[in-house]
Amino acid sequence: MVAFCIVYVLVFLWGRGVNESIARAWLAEYQGFFEDQFYAVGMSAAAAAGEGGGHDAAEASPSPAMEKESMHQWRLFASGRRNCKGAMAQLDLIKRHDALSYAYGLVYGENEDLVNLDVVLDDDVLGPFIFAVVPAKRCSAYLAERADLKDFTKRVPLEMLPSSMIVLTDCREMIPVLLQDKVAKALDKYQDLFVSMHLTDQNAVTRLGKSITGKKTIQFQLRVPAVGDMSRLGKLLEMCLFLVDVAAQQCKLSKQAMLKATTARKKIERGEQMLEHQRRLERAAARKQEEAKKKKQRYGAMTPEQRRRQDEKDEKEKAKKRGGPRVKVMRM
Repeated sequence: MVAFCIVYVLVFLWGRGVNESIARAWLAEYQGFFEDQFYAVGMSAAAAAGEGGGHDAAEASPSPAMEKESMHQWRLFASGRRNCKGAMAQLDLIKRHDALSYAYGLVYGENEDLVNLDVVLDDDVLGPFIFAVVPAKRCSAYLAERADLKDFTKRVPLEMLPSSMIVLTDCREMIPVLLQDKVAKALDKYQDLFVSMHLTDQNAVTRLGKSITGKKTIQFQLRVPAVGDMSRLGKLLEMCLFLVDVAAQQCKLSKQAMLKATTARKKIERGEQMLEHQRRLERAAARKQEEAKKKKQRYGAMTPEQRRRQDEKDEKEKAKKRGGPRVKVMRM
């Protein structure tokens, strides 16, 4: 037992140090990139998003620009850029500090250092369509996890992309607009670092804190390279923000595509409204059953005289509801 505790502590110290080194290297490489692209980066942008990191968070992070969430997670907020309300880059590193989690990941092959870039677009810059590039092997999982992909999109295999990737979209005419030659080349060259992108006008979760939210978002997930190769991620980050501008400025739907998208969204909205109505009815029925059950229990605990009075009261209430004459229950 003592040996296990010693090993656990050593792994904790080692894992914490490695993750902090990766976070520092990532920030050193890309803080300038975000500062060039956004007006505010770091704690000031986090405060604007309603995420008060505060002085303690700044001290615990590799730099005041980043906010440390845990031993394996860091966040960088940015705001003040055309076409979007703000962005958040989150490092989600392997839980190296946790010996059990680390061992589990080694056994099941789930250990990956990732960076997730979430961008909330301006409300008026994107038409009603959804576009995603996801791993072909995990396509079914993405469809199961994300309602908008499941409800609206179809799979579109493309020869211009590596075979490990597949497109999910409800608007095929946006494929050549978004997957321009420079984008396709970047995805091919850095396919070992690219995981997914997801552009949607149907975002249903809170993004970038309490105040920066929106239904129109674009999300990227990338793998973090080794510290010595950190610069390889630069072209993909440039591609991400390039696609933000493309989505905002070049993705104009034709009248036919707009009509198709609007019709599909109204259909889904009606279905959700009917489903919510059914849920309300079921909740009301459940409450009624629970009240009837409690009333039956109270009735069973009454004395004969209390039951007689309760019966009279119930009959009076029933007669009142029917609008008929009041009757008195007579017991022999």
